[in-house]
Amino acid sequence: MEGEIWDGTERRAHGRFGVKNSSVSYRKSSLFFFARTFSPRYLVINISQGGLYFISKERLDPGTKIELSIEAPMAAAPISAAAKVVWSRKSADHEAWRTGVKFVKIGDRGGKMLKHVLDNTVIRKVDISTSIYLKEIEKL
Repeated sequence: MEGEIWDGTERRAHGRFGVKNSSVSYRKSSLFFFARTFSPRYLVINISQGGLYFISKERLDPGTKIELSIEAPMAAAPISAAAKVVWSRKSADHEAWRTGVKFVKIGDRGGKMLKHVLDNTVIRKVDISTSIYLKEIEKL
């Protein structure tokens, strides 16, 4: 897929939704990932059963494996998931990267919590500029 030009065709298996007041932090997977600390929290732009999209202050290369901690309303605890970066694009105006990840592994408990969140707190579309987003993450 790298180097291909997107033709506008939707290829996602799951619809993506905004979940107000949801955030994500991550750490890069490695042999000693448990010793690494999580990133600061970033607002989630949209999320589905299959993955999520957020804006990071750090570039994450496609193919990078990461561990996620997702906080969302109506989730009893942070949702843990293993994910792989699918795409990352630099913001035209800011030191920030728009990042899309695909869930590789999410436990039964996390999957049930995510389904509960998606069934009960979604909004269909989130439109947010990068500058507004960066102001919002400063509040976290």
